[in-house]
Amino acid sequence: MPNQKTPTEVKNHVPSPKLFKTLQEAGNWGKMVNVRTVGELNEIVANGGASNLILVQEALQEKKIAQIAEKIAGDASKKFVMIAGPSSSGKTSFSHRLSIQLRTFGITPHPISLDNYFKNREDTPIDENGNYDFECLEAIDVEQFNKDMTALLAGETVQMPVFNFLTGHREYKGDFLKLGKDDILVLEGIHGLNDKLSYSLPKESKFKIYISALTQLNIDEHNRISTTDGRLIRRMVRDARTRGSTAAKTISMWPSVRRGEDKYIFPFQE
Repeated sequence: MPNQKTPTEVKNHVPSPKLFKTLQEAGNWGKMVNVRTVGELNEIVANGGASNLILVQEALQEKKIAQIAEKIAGDASKKFVMIAGPSSSGKTSFSHRLSIQLRTFGITPHPISLDNYFKNREDTPIDENGNYDFECLEAIDVEQFNKDMTALLAGETVQMPVFNFLTGHREYKGDFLKLGKDDILVLEGIHGLNDKLSYSLPKESKFKIYISALTQLNIDEHNRISTTDGRLIRRMVRDARTRGSTAAKTISMWPSVRRGEDKYIFPFQE
């Protein structure tokens, strides 16, 4: 499709078979539960069927997560589950739900957010507009991350950081971690699939998962709702609840977030 900057140009089509298959699957799910549009959803809600619909949808999602957990459990070489995807795609929620499923296979998971390895605010790179660039890989303390992960893989005890988004600094609060024989790290963050992030870790030790919020309901067959707009709303709620940001601030940062996704996230979509 053309864009605003080059409205007369159409870029060469790049096939995305996995993305297409996922969108197709979402459509099939909608047909299965008789919710293909916003209107059909409203009708089910009006008739008191919302609770049952949610239970069915949760069961479908949980079934898929269980299948992923089984695949991970079947390969003893995997010690790092790397989860990536665009902003507000559900990475944190997914990592915790996957962790629960992994426990059913006798694995002890340790969910870790890569955001905790953000550099301190004063060391964060600046973009071309003079704003902090939180989306680039350089905003992460990659060296410290690899040092900690390598130590954990070697069986050492490591004190894990927590990033304070209100103060803009990484903090250490005595959270020590040591990996046992049946332990696994579940790491989530926008750069999770980029091998430049985890350059020191053996490739065979990594299991990669890409997640995105693509199952968006459209108004009808001819009027779609952007999945990007859906993620923006999710991020506004998340930032207000956990990061002390107003909706206006989140919206003002969104163009930078989208640029970062196009550059650092979507190339790994397939």
